[in-house]
Amino acid sequence: MLAPMSTVTFDTQELVQELHAAGMPPEQAEAVVRTIVKSHTDLATKHDIEPMRTELKAEWVLNRWMLATALAIALANFAKQFS
Repeated sequence: MLAPMSTVTFDTQELVQELHAAGMPPEQAEAVVRTIVKSHTDLATKHDIEPMRTELKAEWVLNRWMLATALAIALANFAKQFS
């Protein structure tokens, strides 16, 4: 089960002010900040990904064992033909 993803937070008003101080018109600065905020929605952090990583590792181990078992059975059947 996946947990809700974290959000990246920063002072949007401060960024608008910095952009405006650098010469960007206020309306454009606000539009840029809105776009940045939208682009950072639903970003996954390392903390969000770690449980999925652990689950995938467990599945990988299980798949390796299943493959090894199937290969052993196939080899045993192949060897049985020549005995």
